[in-house]
Amino acid sequence: MKPLVILAGINHHYVTIIFGYALIADETKDTYKWVLETFLEAMEKKALISVVTDRDDAMRNAIKAVIPSARHRLCAWHLKRNVVTNTNKGFVHDFGVTMDMICSHEEFERRWHLLVEKHNLRDNQWVVDLYQKREKWAAAFLRGHFFAGMKSTQRSEQLNATAHKYLQFKMLLYPFTQRFEPFLSKVR
Repeated sequence: MKPLVILAGINHHYVTIIFGYALIADETKDTYKWVLETFLEAMEKKALISVVTDRDDAMRNAIKAVIPSARHRLCAWHLKRNVVTNTNKGFVHDFGVTMDMICSHEEFERRWHLLVEKHNLRDNQWVVDLYQKREKWAAAFLRGHFFAGMKSTQRSEQLNATAHKYLQFKMLLYPFTQRFEPFLSKVR
């Protein structure tokens, strides 16, 4: 009953690969820092160029502390899902267009403010918080940074779905180790 963290990416053929994994005691900034520091040590201190995650604050803060040079992108799929639950229907479509818009920072700012006014969301705290993180999700601010075409954590989600076929929520450590190897083989 411990969280399993899988560090995944893609290789030069755009195939999903697992760089590492860890069973962790909790999902705090310090634990994620340990995972990332251990990963970097295994990678001979070669820092990541870019990272895509959901909006988890502990992970975001750990990335900022351990690999500050990495460009951090928030998962587009998670953002769009959260937009649906935190705003109105009209905003959802317009947000997707604005998020993916390739334009200057100034044009993004202009369009964003028009969008917020159009949907009367000036006082929506979730929208205010989202805007403050715009450099992590808006294409206008991510242009020129390498993400290998990735905008979401979809590959990690696919790995999690595959892992659930081999692993169970309340599994003891010994059976976990026996079933994790076939999972890795399936991914490879």
